[in-house]
Formats: sequence, structure tokens, C-alpha cells
Amino acid sequence: MTDKHTPTILIILGITGDLTAKKIAPALFNLYLKNALPEKFRIVGFGRKPFDDKSIQSFVSEMIRAKIQNADLKRVEEFSKLFSYQHGLFESKESYEALKELLDKIQEPWQAKTNRLFYLAVPPDVYQSIFEQLKFSGLSDRPENTDVETRILVEKPFGKNSETAEKLDSLLGNLFAENKIYRIDHYLAKEMVQNILTFRFSNDIFEKTWNKDFIEKIEIRLWETLGVEHRGSFYDGVGALRDVGQNHLLQMLAFITMNYPLDFQASALHLRRAQLLNNLKLLTQEEIKSQTYRAQYEGYQTIAFVPPNSNTETYFKIKGTLTDPRWKDVPVIFESGKRMHEQRKEIIVTYAHPKECFCPPGGIHYKNKITFSLEPTEGIAIEFWSKKPGLTLVKESRTIDFILRDSAQRVQYVEEYEKLLLDCIVGDQTLFVSTAEVKAMWAFIDPIMTAWGQNLVPLKKYTPDTNQAILDSLEVG
Repeated sequence: MTDKHTPTILIILGITGDLTAKKIAPALFNLYLKNALPEKFRIVGFGRKPFDDKSIQSFVSEMIRAKIQNADLKRVEEFSKLFSYQHGLFESKESYEALKELLDKIQEPWQAKTNRLFYLAVPPDVYQSIFEQLKFSGLSDRPENTDVETRILVEKPFGKNSETAEKLDSLLGNLFAENKIYRIDHYLAKEMVQNILTFRFSNDIFEKTWNKDFIEKIEIRLWETLGVEHRGSFYDGVGALRDVGQNHLLQMLAFITMNYPLDFQASALHLRRAQLLNNLKLLTQEEIKSQTYRAQYEGYQTIAFVPPNSNTETYFKIKGTLTDPRWKDVPVIFESGKRMHEQRKEIIVTYAHPKECFCPPGGIHYKNKITFSLEPTEGIAIEFWSKKPGLTLVKESRTIDFILRDSAQRVQYVEEYEKLLLDCIVGDQTLFVSTAEVKAMWAFIDPIMTAWGQNLVPLKKYTPDTNQAILDSLEVG
């Protein structure tokens, strides 16, 4: 791990794309305002557009003003001066030689060891060209070079299946050591996801009951009111399960069920998450037929660049279990969908009905639940039973809420990317995904995707903005 004051150059390959505009640039601007960036810090954009330094600085200023309302224009102008630009093609040897010259020129006056962070803000289909040119140009990891510490940031998806994920890992591994590879899943940087570990391991109230003897089921859901909109071409090649199931939902499961780490360093947390994910029971073909459901919202096939006969799911529900003795046979329900009737991202832990209970005779006794909510509010809610005030012994369900904040108090994605970028600058991989985790997640998802590709689970339809998909899939749970 390096000091946050280490001179740093961030190289964004594909700087003019949506990822920079919506996430990277606003996050960097916020870090700049908080004085959290190294004193010697520069950003170099690399891309096909025929920009120069002046035009990229103007482009960045426009991005910040569009994303952050009421931004201080003077500070925006100051921030934009951190940017330089290298025009080039991803497959061009000459372009990378020019990039290397520019980086050396920036670093030379600093006379100090410098971090060079390569951020791949580009589609995965150009990764191989970039890796080859980074190697040939000498820009990739060079252990013998004491003046440069090189790291690489890669966005999900990490492949399309186990085979392509292993190929990507092999390409990365030929250029960079594992401790120099930063695989981004921004859900790991969400405040409430991180708070799960604090809730569990910094309090002794629940952890002794955090197992199959007390907990009946775990539900992890990610409902979105938005549809696919202008992402038709990308989304149709991915689908809901690859887009959020293979990464976000499985990582949330790891946080909620992993064992206590030996310490809270990145390597220990990576180990515990990977161990848990490797304990996901792989579904048989028959179990996939009975324990998974997939659907597509009506009108999806009319979106630009989506084939009229598309078989891509926009909603899914999967029932799984873990083989770990601590959680053996506890159902885990994964669910996600677009164009849902409400925006809701949460984990619900349901306790089993107590064997001995001071319960209302003949009436309904709701089970205790703990809900970790990411949206629309960030907080934790605990449902329990209490006596209703009055002369008679009447019980009622009550909820204790801890609300961290509501959605109006945060800017979507920007906060997570602030943490991720800052962690990469200092060399902390805690909130990034290890290769062992990637392998374990694909091992669980691959059989499901294969069965769905063979239409062993028919693709259903649902009406947008309703709970029809949820109602239709209830048998899975």
C-alpha cells in the first residue's frame, strides 16, 4: 500500500465515453474539492477523438457542469487543468509510444516514484488490443522499474462466462501481478454494503444467531423502475443475470453470510468472500427448471438495437443454497428486474419462528426480520413483537429503524467511485474483486445461463411498472 500523497497519473482509456461523464469525472472532481487527491496529480485521457489538451479540458468542464448542479465554475476550471490528452487508436503501437512519452514528460519534473493508474473505460472487446500495446510499449507492470508503480482498473463484466473470464484473467496476469489489478464492482463501495460488516462484526447482538439454526431464509433483491432505454445493444448481449446477478447480488450475499475474517486487510476479506462464494451449491438441470424464473418486460424488443425476437431476460428470480455447515440448506432468494413497480434494493434476513413463543393464540405471528436497505433509503430495520399499550395483553409488530440517509442526500454512483478511485491511488484492494471471487461467481452462474440458453426455463413476459413478474415467480421462493 502506498501513501495517498504519492505522485499519481491516472490514464483513462476511452475518456470521452459515458463512464467518465457519469461516474469517473464527477468523482474525481469531488475528491479535488475535498483536497483528497495527491498534491502531484494529473489525468491523461486517451481516445480516438481528435482532441488536444485545451479541448479535453473544455469537454471535462462541460461534463462536470452537466452532472453536478451549482458547481463552482472557478473550481471546475481549476480542476479541468489537471487533464491532458493523447489522441490515438487502441490497436496502434505509435499511439502508445506517444502516450509513454507524454507520461514520462509529466513525471520528469516530480523526481519521485509515481503511481500510473490505467483505467479501462472501454468495451471489453478492445481489451486484448490494449493489453498487447501496453506490453509492447513497456507501459505495463515492470517490477524492475523503481520509479513507476503501475496499476490497472477494470470494470465489470469480467467476461461473459467462466471461459472468457479465465481468458481475461490470463491476459491481465501476463502483464500485471494480482495485487496491481483492481476489478471494479461499485456495489462493494456502497455505504450500506460496507455497513453490513460493521453491523455484524462490531456488535455482538446478532452474530451468535447468524446461522441456519435461527435464520429461515435470506432474500436479496434489486428492483429498478428504469428500463434499458438507450443501452439496448449492450444490454441484449448481457441480460439481467450477467448484468447484476453474477456480481452485485452475489457480492451482497458474501457480505451478509461470510465468516469473520482473520483481520480486515484486503487479503483476509477477499479470502472470506471467496470461501463463501465457493460454498454456493451449483444447481442441477432439474433444480434450474424448478428454482429459477426469467422474464422480459413487454416493449423491450422495440428498443433500438434489440432484436425483435430477443430472448434476453430483464427480470429473474433464483433460489439457491449454501453448502457451508453454518448455512446449509438455508434458502437464498436472488431477484432483480427492470421496469418494476418500485425502486428497491435490499437484503432481508428472516428469522425462523421460535420453538417456544409467547405468541398471540390463534393469530398471526410475524417472524422477526432484519432489512438492510440500499434504496430508496439507506438504513437498517429490525421487526420485532411488542405489547400494544392498553389494558389487555395484545401484541403487535413494531419496527426499529436506523436510517442512514435518503436518496436525496447522495449522487448516484459518484460517492462509490470516489472511494474506489481513492483506494486505488493508495493501493487498497479491499473494495475490489479478486480473481478467486470472479471464478466462484461464474461457477454458480454458468449452468443457469446454459440452461436458459437452451430454453429449459421458458422466457415469460410481464407488464412494465407492475408487480406482475414478482407475482408470477412466487413459486421459486
